[in-house]
Amino acid sequence: MTDGLSSEEPVSGISSWLVQRLEPRRLWITHRPRTWSASDRWWTNLAARSLGFDGTTGPPALETIGGEGDLLYLPTTAEALWPARDEIADRLMRAGRATLVQISVGQTAEVPEGGTIVYDPLAIVLDGEVARLEEIPAGSSSIWPLISGVTTDPELWEEACLCLSRSGVSCVQPLAPTLSATDRRRLAEALPRTAEHLFEALFHGPLPSERDFAAVAHRYGLRTSFRRPPSTGSERKSRNREVAEILALAAETWSELGRSEAQGQVLFQAARWAEDTPVDIRAITREGNLAILDWLRSPALDLVKEWAEEGTSSTLDGLRVEYCSPPAKGEQRHD
Repeated sequence: MTDGLSSEEPVSGISSWLVQRLEPRRLWITHRPRTWSASDRWWTNLAARSLGFDGTTGPPALETIGGEGDLLYLPTTAEALWPARDEIADRLMRAGRATLVQISVGQTAEVPEGGTIVYDPLAIVLDGEVARLEEIPAGSSSIWPLISGVTTDPELWEEACLCLSRSGVSCVQPLAPTLSATDRRRLAEALPRTAEHLFEALFHGPLPSERDFAAVAHRYGLRTSFRRPPSTGSERKSRNREVAEILALAAETWSELGRSEAQGQVLFQAARWAEDTPVDIRAITREGNLAILDWLRSPALDLVKEWAEEGTSSTLDGLRVEYCSPPAKGEQRHD
């Protein structure tokens, strides 16, 4: 969650993993490898919200790390290393670790039941093969990397969302990676569209709007927020993680809509509390004991009560509908 605190730090005692704060915009990833034998093609770093870092030899250490609700991230890798990646995923999941495996469209992964796969279309989009999005299996999740002048054409969005809809993809989450000067230069050199307008867009263009893409995807019936993958733990912890997910997504959406910063911080604080508290949130809510938490105020209080009664939140639903609404005439959006 983006509350001004450090988003990542080395995992204590394990130099090959980095831990970061739980955030919907980073697909709920809490642990990512410091070093990884990455793909030799363009890809999107889902955890760091950047373009893929250069591959290095050596897999991450597999010691037990983090807590039960943590999600480990295995980025896309070169084809020759797919079996090794699948073995790592299998070992992690057998140890009870929730694991997200990222693959590029057209690749495969043998992930054990209960694992999570997210498709990254960046390589095929840069190759001009958007129609291959229809190869993604039905019910899968994907991202849409937003790079100014490259993947931000509204007509391209329409084509991509139509293909994703036809394939039966359940979710496509927009992600605008942060580009370094080196990233921009490499893209400009690698793409055949090296006209002046591409250079200008890459180096001086406006920040891409995730909301604008979400509005198009929503129109095609695609969900635009990735659900938090399930993890092991007691029923109480699983329930608490449910409401933590709702609160965290509401906090992020609230902030992106430009709502009250003070109320947004209430949502962020409540999400952290729900994630860490040992109490059964549903039980104390139904017993009417939330009043002892004098810091838990609206809108977080409303979301917790809705979830305890219905298992969902109409407040969050309303925020997401507003987030996915088309921009008003003349409205300029960026994230």
